[in-house]
Amino acid sequence: MSVEKVSDKVAARAKEGIASGAEKLEQAVDVAAQTSKNTARRVRASVEDFVQEYDGLYAEGKDVVEEALICTKNMVRARPLTSLAMVGLLGYLLGRLR
Repeated sequence: MSVEKVSDKVAARAKEGIASGAEKLEQAVDVAAQTSKNTARRVRASVEDFVQEYDGLYAEGKDVVEEALICTKNMVRARPLTSLAMVGLLGYLLGRLR
């Protein structure tokens, strides 16, 4: 067998190997890209769900705090001396804890 024939066979095998490797690499890149795309979609959906839930909880919490403030204001107006005594007692107890 001549050197040229061996050289041609080696070159042909190298080309086949490179082509096969390139095809496998392309497939791997496609799979990675599709996986990344799917993961990004799931993350986005999760974030959107979280934001919607947070907005709802924030609104509920704000309403509860506003109702508590109104109730407290009404109680202070109805019983100012009792409210003052309670605040003084609470301040005393907190001072004792330190």
